[in-house]
Formats: sequence, structure tokens, C-alpha cells
Amino acid sequence: MHTELPEAAALVTDVLRHADRRGFYLTMRSVMLDRPDLTDLLARIQAPTLLVAGSDDPMWTAASATAAATHLPHGQAVTIAGTRHLPALEAPEEVIGLIAQFWAATSSDGTHAR
Repeated sequence: MHTELPEAAALVTDVLRHADRRGFYLTMRSVMLDRPDLTDLLARIQAPTLLVAGSDDPMWTAASATAAATHLPHGQAVTIAGTRHLPALEAPEEVIGLIAQFWAATSSDGTHAR
């Protein structure tokens, strides 16, 4: 996390410090090591879905988000400039604005105009 965001860094550090070690280990193993490729299932998701990527995130890249969004019937990918893996903590106002815009573009039948 960027060092110029000490409150966000402190929040993440505190969460990790107080997490149950065994549960955290199992979560990380599941999310990072044992995760199957679920790309083929994305087409089943009918809910409007906004995928957010940080421009400087080496793990969930803008290209990854864009590729995943193409498989979602009502998906859209956005990239937050100057952020890494936690855009909601690094640029909260921008993320809130993007979510509000996304919701505003969602019709009453639950579809989203790309």
C-alpha cells in the first residue's frame, strides 16, 4: 500500500494483525493457490457488475478486469489511476463516484448499458 496513505495502511495492518491465523491461511490458500478458473461461469451472472482495477496493481490488472467484464452480460470494468490493489481505500471518493454512476446507468430491470 502506498505510504502516503497512512490511515489506509493502518486499517489493513490492523485487520491482518487481528485475523485468525488459521482462517487467514485457509482463505489465502483458497483465493490464491487453489482457485479454479471460473471464467466460464461469468456468463451466468445476470446482475449488473462493476469490476474495479487499480492502474498500478500487478495482481488484478486493468487488462484482467476488462477481460472478465467481457464475459459478464451486464459487466463493466473501470481502472482507477494511481492506485494499486485497494482502490476503495486509496481513492474512496473516486470509487464512490464510479459506483454511483454505474448504479445510475442501471435500469429498473437490472440491466446495465455499457
